[in-house]
Amino acid sequence: MSIKRGINIIFLDIDGVLNSHTTAERCGQYIGIEDQKLNLLEIIVKHTKARIVLVSTWKYFWHFKREDKHRQDDLANYLDDVFAKHTLKVTAKTYEINPFKRGEGILDYLHLLKKNQVPINNFVIIDDMLFDYRQTKLIDHIIKTDSKVGLQAKHVVKAISLLKRKGDTVDES
Repeated sequence: MSIKRGINIIFLDIDGVLNSHTTAERCGQYIGIEDQKLNLLEIIVKHTKARIVLVSTWKYFWHFKREDKHRQDDLANYLDDVFAKHTLKVTAKTYEINPFKRGEGILDYLHLLKKNQVPINNFVIIDDMLFDYRQTKLIDHIIKTDSKVGLQAKHVVKAISLLKRKGDTVDES
């Protein structure tokens, strides 16, 4: 029997989390991402070794496979660039038919990991909207930001606490 450490996951929205109504940064006509918010996200990742999975609408033209990167739009390339400057990397994205059913996309993603025998330690959802998180029973994992200010230090503390609340999983192989 071996001890296998499960992964931590941050299901991440962008607008209202890594930017706000007052964000000066731009990517073309779109609101950009604030360095200060990325610094906060970096603290969570550094303390929990969490993987970042996009739930944001920013995911639609973002691709995780290197051979598909040429198909990305300017916003997706910008996302990769600003994350890389902060030693952050998006590792995956959720897929759901209805963009207002983010919880369903998260549950599908978690099911896929389980099917592939990827142990999960814990996960958080950082979003400024609740979407279907209550209906999908994911509300205990939500860290809800205020879109007027985005990610704050109090959210970092909560995320780290939630991601560290569960110990190692045991792999019977």
